[in-house]
Amino acid sequence: MKKNYLIYLLFLCVLIIFLTSSTTEDTTYYYAFDKKIPLVAKHNTVLVKYDKAIGKEKTIESLRKFSPNAKIKWHDSSIAEITDNTRKSINGIIENLQTDETIYSCQPFYTLKDGLDMGVTDEILVSFLPKVTRDQQEMLYKKFDIQVVKTTKIYQKLKVKKRVNALEIANKIYETGLVEFSTPNFISYFKSNQVIPNDTYFNRQIACHNTGQVFTDGHSGTPDADIDAPEAWEITTGKSDIIVAVLDQGVTPNHPDLPNTRQVRLNGSNFGDGSVNDPSPTGNMNHGNSCAGVIAATMNNNQGIAGIAPNCKIMPIRIFNSDGLGVSPPSTADAIEFAVDNGANILSNSWGYGTSNQNAHPVIISAINYALRNNRVVVFAAGNEANQNLNDEGYVSFPANANIPNLITVGASDRNDRQANYSPTSNLIDIVAPSNRSMPWQNYRRRDL
Repeated sequence: MKKNYLIYLLFLCVLIIFLTSSTTEDTTYYYAFDKKIPLVAKHNTVLVKYDKAIGKEKTIESLRKFSPNAKIKWHDSSIAEITDNTRKSINGIIENLQTDETIYSCQPFYTLKDGLDMGVTDEILVSFLPKVTRDQQEMLYKKFDIQVVKTTKIYQKLKVKKRVNALEIANKIYETGLVEFSTPNFISYFKSNQVIPNDTYFNRQIACHNTGQVFTDGHSGTPDADIDAPEAWEITTGKSDIIVAVLDQGVTPNHPDLPNTRQVRLNGSNFGDGSVNDPSPTGNMNHGNSCAGVIAATMNNNQGIAGIAPNCKIMPIRIFNSDGLGVSPPSTADAIEFAVDNGANILSNSWGYGTSNQNAHPVIISAINYALRNNRVVVFAAGNEANQNLNDEGYVSFPANANIPNLITVGASDRNDRQANYSPTSNLIDIVAPSNRSMPWQNYRRRDL
């Protein structure tokens, strides 16, 4: 009985050793220096590298023939991540893709155990040990039939032949003992430590941070079609000694997202009708509030939106009358002079005249030059005079079109990084920023907004 018991234990030990060794051999891994790092294959996703950049529509059409439910995420013009959740394994996807002659490499899409993407294509990164001679390197290239693509002081980038497993070759190169490291040139992206504020409606501010988020009306955008505000906020959120004059319809006093402590409200700042000392909007004219909020709405106050420069101050200057019409040209010039003389560093102007005449009102040009001579930054909106959908390129309206050095003219893009339908096409435009797709009067189809 005792003998049988010992035999049984011996059998179990042998079985455990066998299973352990088999598991180790079957585990996919790569070498991080001398450590084997396990790679987990996604059961429904492959990473494909095409011979060259090919049309995405052509690729999708070809893929649909055998995998109609597949989804494609492009990492660049020739690398596609293909996912099919209707299949139990990726073997069927790979087998079908192998028949496509335009494909250079095709492998399961790997991750680390913590979920970090580690996609393998056709390239390897190596660093030879100092003792390795040039002849030894050449022998290694020949042995594994690889091509040197790039050499730096830190690494060499190597390319394997078509349909060769770069992960296997990378491991074999490391095992020669000639290199400090040898890994696939993984598709793997780090995440920046972005500043994401807690403001209620920040997730709707696609101009600041576009993640492709879908809104309640079904609209969405293209990820990163934005101004990278969270990345900029890592550097600065503005300074309290920088004052931005918003020449517009006025700004509400003690607005919940822009309290008076962050406004420079001055006597004489209303150039429209009503009290000369009150630059508040009248009726439902909130364009000035909107512009001021985009610039400097309080960040991280659990309400409203987040301004692009929330530590800066706003100087509201009203240049519109209660009927919605702008004040006279000389009054506009007075408003610009007022902003300069009262310490505004930047003059924001989201208004203009409906003319392409670059010298429509010389008094306004003189006022702008006065601001620029005093080292102020002057920004004007290019205007809304185009209808690109009807092949009308429009024009930059005055005074944004004025031939004044250092005057900044701003056009508009949309949530998909395309030219906004209403934004004019002109070499007078210095920069564009995300805005709407079209103006309400242009009757653009809502699904295209």
